[in-house]
Amino acid sequence: MTLRHRLTLWFTGLTGVLLIIFSIIIYFTAAQNREKEFYNLLKKEAVTKAQLIVNGKIDPLILQNIYRNNRQILPEVEVAVYDTTFRLMYHDAVDIDVVKETPEMLTNILQNGHINFTADDYQAVGFTYLANKKKFLVTAAAYDQYGLAKLRNLRNTLLVALSLALLIVYGTGKFFAGRALSPVAQIIAKAQKISAKSLHLRLDTGNQRDELAQLALTFNDMLDRLEKSFEAQKNFVFHMAHEVRTPLATLMAEAELTLSQTRTEAEYQQALSRILEDAQKLSHLVNNLLDLAKASYDPTRINFKYIPVHETLMEAAYELQRSRPGFRVEFPPPAEALIQDEPKVLANEYLLRVAFRNLMENGCKFSPDHICRLQLRVRKTPNDEKGPIGTSDNHSKVLEIVFQNNGPAIRAEEVPMIFEPFYRGTSQTQENIGHGIGLSLCRKIVELHGGKIEVESHPDSGNLFKISIPLVDSN
Repeated sequence: MTLRHRLTLWFTGLTGVLLIIFSIIIYFTAAQNREKEFYNLLKKEAVTKAQLIVNGKIDPLILQNIYRNNRQILPEVEVAVYDTTFRLMYHDAVDIDVVKETPEMLTNILQNGHINFTADDYQAVGFTYLANKKKFLVTAAAYDQYGLAKLRNLRNTLLVALSLALLIVYGTGKFFAGRALSPVAQIIAKAQKISAKSLHLRLDTGNQRDELAQLALTFNDMLDRLEKSFEAQKNFVFHMAHEVRTPLATLMAEAELTLSQTRTEAEYQQALSRILEDAQKLSHLVNNLLDLAKASYDPTRINFKYIPVHETLMEAAYELQRSRPGFRVEFPPPAEALIQDEPKVLANEYLLRVAFRNLMENGCKFSPDHICRLQLRVRKTPNDEKGPIGTSDNHSKVLEIVFQNNGPAIRAEEVPMIFEPFYRGTSQTQENIGHGIGLSLCRKIVELHGGKIEVESHPDSGNLFKISIPLVDSN
């Protein structure tokens, strides 16, 4: 069942229930008023006849003849008069008595003074009547032919009107539901045209005020994120394929060249050394790609724990110097505050070590002396600065780690782009050319830990890469 049909049925059902309730109220109010008015009319007719009979102003036979004659044409009121001893003084037609008074009924009238009751389809009334200082018991009964006919007409009118109203409400509801949901149909039609090849398409947001416009805006925001994600994924796959293909082609060419003819042992060793070097480059590239993928995981699925920053830096430097013996990392003299209170951060140790190592390697690679110098300091920060993903603590301190090299300054127009995946600066030479992954990987890791990375480049003092990570009280 479509939403339009459901809304129409709900609207029709609700309106129908309200109309039925109103119709029932109208019908029963009319029925009660008719009954009350007819009881009053019966009493008035009975009082009139009782006056004529008790005061002897007219012959009872005349009244009986009038009753019998009129009864053939019109609904006539049947009246009976009794004294207090229950002796019948007058009756319009004993042979066709409708009320059939009993001593119990007359006793009830005498005790209560007035009663209303029904006899078959007839309405009847009984009351005491005082005339000439004597009390009489009077009963009157009649069939309200006109009143009941009007009530039936009212009932039939209400049923017809209710049926017509429900049909009108259903048609109106269907029309307005269609009008109200027409933007949804447009959204569906437009959304069906959107695919991986047409992610640039967007939904019409209309007046940008109602709920459907908000839905379209939300959907468009999602499409923006998807488009960026698809574009980033496409670029990533393209660059990854290009980066991996080059070292693989070099490995294959080196192996084919070596196998093309018989060589001396020294030449084979030299060829194997070149192959090993290319394989190490390829391994380093693959590891960086895997680390980049891991840094892009759902943060809630990454394990965080409190780790000492100084030890992590030492381990990163050791790994770098073991794989690149010509590189050196200089640590600052230990500050008294850092000795007394070893700074710890809530982090993933492996990812943070990868970021540190990449920045150290980057600093050594671009320095003529292959030295990367570190600086550590702790500064206070506002309590609203964000911490690592998955924590809700407020932080009052931030750890800053500065990686300095005295290499060539980065051009000002390149600074905003150096953290983009696979971007290579123009200052790179054949000796220190990289894959353009390291810095983008560092930024992802630092942001994953609630920190930020900044770069400063000076022609005289080289380049500074500064990491700021909020400190968390581990107690």
